[in-house]
Amino acid sequence: MEAGKLPEVERHGHLWLEIAIAVVLGLTAVATASSAYESGKSERETVAHYNEGIRDSSLSTGVLLEAEQTLANDRSLFLQYVSAAQTNRDLARYYLNNLMSPQLRAAVVWWANQDKYKTPFVDANPKYKQTDFALGNTLSERSNALFQEAKKTHKTSNRYELVTVILAAALFMLGVAGVLRHVGLRVAFFTIGTVFFVAGAVQILRISVL
Repeated sequence: MEAGKLPEVERHGHLWLEIAIAVVLGLTAVATASSAYESGKSERETVAHYNEGIRDSSLSTGVLLEAEQTLANDRSLFLQYVSAAQTNRDLARYYLNNLMSPQLRAAVVWWANQDKYKTPFVDANPKYKQTDFALGNTLSERSNALFQEAKKTHKTSNRYELVTVILAAALFMLGVAGVLRHVGLRVAFFTIGTVFFVAGAVQILRISVL
């Protein structure tokens, strides 16, 4: 064997190690980029869900407050009508025909033609339906669902960020392995880097499945 030359088997071993380092390094770089992209994507979805949830929550509050105010006004007007009906029928008719909304007027007429309920504000009254309550509750439920979805996507984003850190460690180990000349150290850093890469890849698969 000529001086300064490595045996054939040893040279082939070095070659395969360099190829392995290059392959795993490339796969790690791709996995790192993918993890960083998914983390950013999940975080953007989180922000969108939170914004939509806040919007629907605000709308729900406004709609429900307006519905409560309408109901309170209708009840007050009904009580005034009932009081006037006992003392001044002309005033009662004025309340009924001029001050009440069409829905409240129809509800009062329905109530006047039965003797089971003390007020027209009952579920059995087909003439008095406050759809704003249903709308407000629907908006509230949708807001809560969006907040839950935001928590879920935020958790996913955090998991991808952790994977990105693991893969960054793998890149460091594999990069060091690529420049070292000592075979033992190269193998050691390559092995550690590969372990980090596999751990990160497994986590990516787990997150994508979940």
